Amino acid sequence: MCLHPKKTKYLIITTRQKRQNFSHDCPPLYINGEIIEEVDSHKILGVVIDNNLSWSGHITHIRKILSKKVHQLSRIKHFLDIHSRKIFFHAYIESHINYA
Repeated sequence: MCLHPKKTKYLIITTRQKRQNFSHDCPPLYINGEIIEEVDSHKILGVVIDNNLSWSGHITHIRKILSKKVHQLSRIKHFLDIHSRKIFFHAYIESHINYA
């Protein structure tokens, strides 16, 4: 596998307490002479992981997705019977709630 320096990012994962005790900045990381960007959070397989190991970023992400899906359900409910609405709910809404 070959890393692409412009698409590669890194994330230092630690608790807030350890981050406060971390007195110096990390030196930049390089691949083939190009600096790798440090990020505060990143989505991996649909789960947002941030550098403080908190769920707030993931919850915000899921809340936005669910808001859109519930709005879609409210718009189509007049055209579907109850069985079709349940199928929509289980496929498009409940799956996001249960994942991760």
